[in-house]
Amino acid sequence: MPLPRSEPGFRFARSGTVALAFSYMRMSRPEQIKGDSLRRQLEASREYAIKHGLTLNETMQDIGVSAFRGKNRTEGTLAAFLDLIREEDIPPGSAAG
Repeated sequence: MPLPRSEPGFRFARSGTVALAFSYMRMSRPEQIKGDSLRRQLEASREYAIKHGLTLNETMQDIGVSAFRGKNRTEGTLAAFLDLIREEDIPPGSAAG
């Protein structure tokens, strides 16, 4: 029996065939958002999208979700994104990082 599909925890307009760049930002502890990590992650994502001519989706965030034991793969935004990939709802040529 298939697992129930996770609802995306991010905004995603299905664009058909337009390749997108998805910036996945994760921090294990919510207080980390007060530092410079989010800004640095977004800056790198924006540069990548511009360099490769992609439209950037900046809404994928798992704040306070640990990756130590793979929790981010089974719940939260990344889990929903992986479901979209498995169901081929992400346009071909898209990139995630």
